[in-house]
Formats: sequence, structure tokens, C-alpha cells
Amino acid sequence: MPAQQTGELNQIYKCHRAVPFLSSALALNPSPDAPSGWLILGTMIGFPLALWAYKCIMMVLLQRKFIYMSYLPPTARTEELGQFATPSKEISCEEVRIEGEGSIVLYGLLIRKRSISPQLVKSVVVYFQGNAGNPITRLPIFERLLLGPRLFSMHDSEMPEDTVILAVAPRSYWKSSSARPSEAGFISDYTKAITYAMTCFPEASIILYGHSLGGTVAVCLSAQLKAREFPNVKGLILENPFTSIPAMVEVLYPQTWLPYHYLSPLAFDKWDALSAMQQPPADSLLSALAGVVMVVLSEKDEIVPKSMGTSIFNSSVLAKPMTENESEGRKLRRLVVIDRALHEDAWERRKWRMAMGEYISSVRPVSRNVFLHKMSKQKARANPTQLSGLYKAESVRDVAESLNISGLSDTVASALASDVEYRIHQVVESHYTVTSHITHRPSDALPPYPHMQGAGTVYFVEDEEIDFDRVIREDKIALPKGPRWTAHWLAVEGVQPLIPENPPAIPKEQEGDGVSKPGTSRQNGYMTPASDRASPLQNGKPQQGHQAHGKTTLSRELQLYLTRLTSSLLPPSQTEPARRTAALSSLATDAGLQPLLPNLVSWVTRNIVRALQGGERSEDAGAELNILLDTIEKILKNPSLFVEPYLHQILPAILSTLLHSELLPAWSTTLRTKAAQVMSQLLTQHSTTYPSLSPRIMKTLLLALISSDKKKSTREGAIRGLMGIGKEAIRKGLVESGGAKIVGSECTFGDQGTLVSAVMAAFEVLSPRPQYTMPLNPNDPSDAEILHQLRDTLGEFFAERLAVDGRWARGVLFGDQDG
Repeated sequence: MPAQQTGELNQIYKCHRAVPFLSSALALNPSPDAPSGWLILGTMIGFPLALWAYKCIMMVLLQRKFIYMSYLPPTARTEELGQFATPSKEISCEEVRIEGEGSIVLYGLLIRKRSISPQLVKSVVVYFQGNAGNPITRLPIFERLLLGPRLFSMHDSEMPEDTVILAVAPRSYWKSSSARPSEAGFISDYTKAITYAMTCFPEASIILYGHSLGGTVAVCLSAQLKAREFPNVKGLILENPFTSIPAMVEVLYPQTWLPYHYLSPLAFDKWDALSAMQQPPADSLLSALAGVVMVVLSEKDEIVPKSMGTSIFNSSVLAKPMTENESEGRKLRRLVVIDRALHEDAWERRKWRMAMGEYISSVRPVSRNVFLHKMSKQKARANPTQLSGLYKAESVRDVAESLNISGLSDTVASALASDVEYRIHQVVESHYTVTSHITHRPSDALPPYPHMQGAGTVYFVEDEEIDFDRVIREDKIALPKGPRWTAHWLAVEGVQPLIPENPPAIPKEQEGDGVSKPGTSRQNGYMTPASDRASPLQNGKPQQGHQAHGKTTLSRELQLYLTRLTSSLLPPSQTEPARRTAALSSLATDAGLQPLLPNLVSWVTRNIVRALQGGERSEDAGAELNILLDTIEKILKNPSLFVEPYLHQILPAILSTLLHSELLPAWSTTLRTKAAQVMSQLLTQHSTTYPSLSPRIMKTLLLALISSDKKKSTREGAIRGLMGIGKEAIRKGLVESGGAKIVGSECTFGDQGTLVSAVMAAFEVLSPRPQYTMPLNPNDPSDAEILHQLRDTLGEFFAERLAVDGRWARGVLFGDQDG
């Protein structure tokens, strides 16, 4: 038989053998050794059902593990402050310990600005966290809330300076006790946190701020607390809250054919915020806060539907009618939607901080610096064209001209400059966020895409990793400049400077080492400025062009000018008054000194610090400080100098001189008066551009005046500084803040020292003393009332001195009008 036919017969035989087996499996022709068809069918259906049943049972039993994820990220329970996340230098972050119910111990963070004393706090934000992480992982949020963006914060809403944040980790989170989390346990823990805030800051307004699960907790907690027991709680902020746990189960499992969709009634902790907001008890805290609640929602929230937060807000409207802030007349209850924000990144948006700042400012008491903020804002509105950021409108015009776009209006250029600032701010903030996680956290500390589970395949474009340090170090490509006319020095006192416009004066092979490099040296105890580059003739190496060895490159002629200028000013005993006057006049009027400004400012500040910290107490030390203050005054007067980038160096030197406690007695009044005049000149020129400048200086002076550990000389400097700011500052410091009463309590009867003279001079600035006096009559009821107010406001010491004239006393108390 052929081989082909044999192969066909074998295939037919195998198929014939297989047919009975298949027939037996399908019960068409049952066989004793074949599995039952019902067994196969039961296995195919029962196994998935068993898996589903097992998963449903485990989800119900372990539901609190899924709701309260205190174990994420993996380091959440063991992380220490400063281990991965480090707060900004402007922020004070203090770990607090709170005794909870029973044996429960709670830990949290108290965050505030370093410049704010705990005694001056007026607002406390109690933070209710979400279902994962710990307070340390939210430090960037708190820093953003207190400080605003790291760049260009002048365009954001002003956050009250005297605001602190209390973020407490509930049980099973961070360092708190490892007790089982539950709805009753969380209510107890956060009640203790609010009580702790009221105990530490009894005069401050408390604002409850909850995010995600924390927002729902804040609503349910407020519904159980009595309003009369927590009178300091004035506000409620809910960010991306959900209505209840059962509702979230149906949202996370929307498929009705899955059994998980029907597990919502089996939730142990309901957290029913919607019902609590719809029907709050009449005497509850939530009933009082329903009219002032602010709900913040992310437009692109991928976890909590935006409709849930809207439902909670609409329920608050039905629970209590709208209220208004008595002082501002603004609606407090508001619904804010952050554009393009996800569940966890709304805090990175500018609109978020503006809404938070406006709300906290609305519900807080009026602080002692409110009038200065209002003055700054009024000046800013009066001179809108003077408000400028770091990116100028002139730069926009230069770019437009390079693109052959002419006739760009001032309004369009300013708007484009502001937009460029905002875009740069976004890039820098994103860079800071990314690099902080990459640098401070191990790669396995954060699970990838923690909130994208169940969303399917996630596609992304892998970005090229950029080394920012390498980019900064790279040489920038200079744009070619068109032909233009420039002026340069042909010779300085008969010596031709070696600059690119002039040929070398000496052949290269004939150069010697006769000229030494000018550098930083100490002559007769005084610091002399250092050159920012080597001399063109040093070491026999001619240098063509500007080769910078520091932050600023100075030409040879500017180095010579700087040396002559500083040697004409200091030391006082070795300089001629005529040369000193000429040097100061040149500093106040000459143009082209902008490249010298960093060196001049550094030289002035270093010598002021040396004079104040050194042990010298001679006439020369006082004269030196007086000359240095004159130098700062002339720098500020020069219209061709752009001083704004160096204000952070100039202001500490002025304030140090003004508030120093050990100035030479013969020069004390002169130096403090001079420093106050220079500070007044600086505020006049730059307070409109920087609205926060005046309030910060005012705060520094108030602390120096009313703090209990300050010396009399420091208080005198603070009073001189208030006189330099103006009448409102004097009234705020001496009258309203009790500065005069504090000073009077430290003076003895008949004391006529410089401190008393400064206070009396401030009173005369506040209200000029009449030429003809008429003492207050204690027998007259109106005069007796004025005497009583004088003693309460100014103390016995200064009340006796003002009582010599009734009109003067009324002017000091009530202004330049009869009381």
C-alpha cells in the first residue's frame, strides 16, 4: 500500500477513537471513565463565583485597611521631620504631642512663619488629612499656604502674617498610637486637636480645613460638637470632600453586574457628611459654620466626583441662609472650582491660594498691621503703572522688535510680562516638586500612580532627564548685537586701560610682574573692596575683554574709582572733609555706577557689621557709622542706580544701626535719627513697588518696642524708626499697642533720658504741642475722663506729662481734633 494512503487511514482511525470520548464528555454517549458534564459546567461557573465571594468577604472584613491607608507610602509610619522633606528656612516646624482619649497619644506638626511670635497669632488652621500619608508629606502644601509661590508672590492674595497651621495625625497614622482607626476614634482624636488649638491660642480664630476624607471628617465632627463649647471655631474649608463611604463604594465600582457595587450597606464607618450637612442639630457647631463654609473642588478630580462636593455645598445653603462678614461686607460661603486640577494637586494652582487667603482673611480678627496693608494696597491702586515684577515690560518690547512687531502698547506689554512671570513660576514650581521627590525620597518610597489603579493602561511620554547643574554651568550663547556707538576710556590719569576697544599698551613679551592684584585687605582695621578680576598686568598675562572671577566684572577704571571712593570715606580720622564731601556728591549724582553697586553695598554692609560687632567705642566708630549711613542715603538718591535687587542687604544694615543696644552715647541719638531718615527715604521710594515692605518693617519695630527682653536703647531706636515711618505708625506703636505704657513702666519719676525725649518727640509729631497750654482739670468730668484714658493707654508716667495741656492730650489720643 502506498505511504500516502497509509497516513490517511491512520488519521481516520484517530478521529474515530476521539469521537466516543467527546460524546461521553458531553453526555451524548457516557463512558464510565469520562468526567461528568455537570461537574465541568459547575466548575466553570462556581470557581469565579467562589473567588468573587471570597473577595467580597475580605473587602468587608478588611474594609478599614482600604479606607484608612496609614501604611502608604511605605515610610509613612517611620518618617522623621527633616529625613526626606525639609521645610523652608522661613518656616518654623515644631512637633507637638497631644494626649488623646484613654491611652491614645497623638502627634502632629505646628507650622508657622519664623518671623511671627506665638503671642501674635490671630488665626489657626486645623488640618484634617486624607486617607494616606502623614503631616510631613504635606509640608509643601503648608509652605504654599503660608508663603505662597517661591517666585512672584506679589501677584497673589495676601495671606495673613499671623496664621499658623496645626496638622495632627489621628490614631494609626504617623507616630500616633497604633489603635484601630474608626469613625468614633477619629471624632475623638480631632476633638482633642481642636481643644489643643484653643488652649494654645485662646484669642485666635480657628478654621477647620479638611481634604478628601478629612473634609468629610470635618463635617461629621462639626455636627457632633456643641457650638457653645467651641466659640473660637469661625470657619470651615472643605477640599474635594465626598458625601459618604457607601456613595464612594458605588462610585469606585459603578458596574452593576459586579457584586462589589452592592457592598455599600455593609460599611462599618458611614461618614455620612451629606446627611449631617442637610440636617445639622440646631445647637451644633456645624449649624453655626454652615453659613460660612467654603468648598474647594478640583475640575479634573479623578477620584471623588465633583458632584459630591457640589451636593454638600448646596445642602449648606439649605441648612442656613448666607451670612456676610461684618467688617468687609463680603459673602463668606463660596464654591471654588480649581481649573485643570486633579484630586491631589489643587494646592499648586494660583487660584487655590488666592481663595484660601481671601477666606482666612475674612473670618479672622483684625490684626494690628491691617492698616498698613490697606495703605499699601491703596498706594498700589493709586500708582498701577509702578507695579512691576522681575520680568519687565521693556523685555517684552525687545522681543517684539526682534520679531519685527512694532507699536506694542504699554497695556499689552505689561500683560504679556505678567503672563511670562506666571509661566516661569509654574516651571520653577514643577521643577522644585519633581527634584525634591527625586532627591529626598528613595525610588521605592512612593508607589507609581497611586490613584490610577483600575484606570487601565496608562500611557506617557518619557521626558529626557535634564541636569540643571550642567545647564547652569554651560556657557550661554550671546546674541549678536547690531552696530552702535559706545563710549570708553582712552586714558585714566595718563594710563591707557586694557579693554577690548584699546590695543595692548605693552607687548606681551615685555610685561612684568610689577603690578600686584588688588584684593580684599584690612588697613587700619577697615575692610577695603576686593577686585572681581585679576589685574590686566598680573603675572605677565594680559587679559583682553571681561573675564569674570565673581558675580560682577569691573573694568580697570571702575576698580580705580571704587578704590579712590572708599579711601576718601574711611577711616574718618585719615580723610579730608572736602574729599569726603566730593565723594558723597559723586555717589549721589554720577551716572554709570550701576556695575559698582554690588561692591558698594557689600562694602557698606560689611563695615557696618564690623563697627557694630567690634569692641570699638571711640569717636571714630560713631563717625564711621554716620558716614556709612550717608553713603546709603546717597546711593538711594542717585536716580541712575537700580537699587531694588539689593534692598535685602541694605535694610538689615539700617535696622541693625537703628536698634543696636550698645551705640556710643555721644552718637546714639544722631545715628538713630539718621538711620530712621534713611529708612523713611527707602520706604518712600520702594514701598509702592513692594507693598509688603512697610508691614514687615513695622512688625520688626513693634517687636523691638513691646518685647519684654529689649533694652531701653533698642526701644529708643524703635521709636525713632516709627517716627520715620509716619503718624499712623507712631499711633499704632505707642498708643494702640501700649508701647508708651511699657516704656513708662521702666522709667523712674523725673527721668529725662534720651528714651523719654524720643517718646515726647514722637508725641509732638503725632500731634503738635500748642503754643498756649491749658492743663486738664480733674474736677471737670470731661477732663477727668481724658485723664482716665491717658492712664489706661499711656500709663502714669506719660499721662502726667501730657496732662499739662488738654488739647495736646486729646490730639495724642484721638488725632488732630478735639475729643
